[in-house]
Amino acid sequence: MGITMIKISTVYFAAGVMLGYYMSSTHSYLLAPFHVHINLLGWTSLTLQGFFIICFRLWLKRMQGNGIFGSTISGFQL
Repeated sequence: MGITMIKISTVYFAAGVMLGYYMSSTHSYLLAPFHVHINLLGWTSLTLQGFFIICFRLWLKRMQGNGIFGSTISGFQL
């Protein structure tokens, strides 16, 4: 799931770059709020969430190996 979110975020990054390039080329900045939301909510948020999911799953596997947690945590099977 984390890798998938990071892959989706690259699509948002490409869309944000293309929109920024278009606005820069035409000197028309009417779409600037849309460009900012694509970059901030699409690219940045999905990337951070993907990294968080990856790190959290690695942490869970590490804690499971130490015997702190059982094989399931509230129904989440690793």
